[in-house]
Amino acid sequence: MRTIGRIAVALAVAAAGCTTPARPAAPPADRAPVIIDADQYGVIFLDVAAVRYVGVRRDGTVAWRVPAGDRDPAPVMCLDRCPDAVLSGSAASLISPAMPDPEPVLMVDGRAHPIATLTAPKRWVLTARSADDLVVHTGDRNGQWWLEIRHGANTERVSVGGPRTSWREDADGRYGLAVSAAGAVTPGPTGAGPAYEARWFERDDAGWRVTGSPVQVAGGTACLHPDGSQALLIGQRPVLLDRTGAQTPVTDLERAGTCALTRAGGIVADLTRAVSGSRSALRVFDAAGKVTWSAETAQPVAVVADPAGARVGYVAGDSLIEIDPLTGAVLRTTGQTRAARYDGSGGVVVVHTDLSVAWLDAVGR
Repeated sequence: MRTIGRIAVALAVAAAGCTTPARPAAPPADRAPVIIDADQYGVIFLDVAAVRYVGVRRDGTVAWRVPAGDRDPAPVMCLDRCPDAVLSGSAASLISPAMPDPEPVLMVDGRAHPIATLTAPKRWVLTARSADDLVVHTGDRNGQWWLEIRHGANTERVSVGGPRTSWREDADGRYGLAVSAAGAVTPGPTGAGPAYEARWFERDDAGWRVTGSPVQVAGGTACLHPDGSQALLIGQRPVLLDRTGAQTPVTDLERAGTCALTRAGGIVADLTRAVSGSRSALRVFDAAGKVTWSAETAQPVAVVADPAGARVGYVAGDSLIEIDPLTGAVLRTTGQTRAARYDGSGGVVVVHTDLSVAWLDAVGR
């Protein structure tokens, strides 16, 4: 299952008191673990309280643990199967264009293997299959930035306007979306214009390649439809972006703080944080964009969606609530749960309050 957890990592590290991310974060008192990636074979999560990343196999054994300090490399995604993973960038270098990234590594069978071919000061791996099959955001000391696509002996560069890029892939790893800072933006009559550029990618036997032209957007990251046909932009009013560049607003929320899409619809939340505490406004919608369920909670939330079925869900407090986006019906509530992620094969991985991990059978598919 190809999912990227970089924004979740930044949020969770911020909750641990290490850094301040671009998106609203959970209050420091909420030290819930954060699942970075998961599939039917394993899971990677951030243990916020212990400030470390943990890779766990399906049988419950721990494959690896690494520190999660603000300068330590962070898990980006699983490789062919979890908990094998690529680790790249850090919480500190993510928010500082001038700070070098730590050396990226591949964690395979519980052991770290440095990616020695990446030597530039900024070398943030966005997605990887192996040490010579990857996409990396990099740049030079002159302020030039680009995405470097490597596949075997072939290397291609795609110029981007700024030091940050988010990446999302579909469930099969065939389509990708990169959202990059667009550099200087001329303000329009209603204020500042789009600050980011979205680029669609497609993968075949020759590796990744850009398809189409960049699209200006206001949100700095996104969640992706399981088949790669659409993305919901985060950091702006909720908008569905399709592969033609068309942008279609969904729900009544003013801002998307987090989201997840399934084939039958999706879930989006507007996250706010104030002196009085956190508040999350949640909306569930069907494939046509119609809101079928809504709620507000005074707790921070993490949202999830099943790429293999018709389920979305959110974790608030110690519970996972799963919902049918077609009807708005609540399918299941699972207690003693601090984090969750659908595994791409019809199940859901949960991290319990004691940090033990379990796979639950599917419901409502």
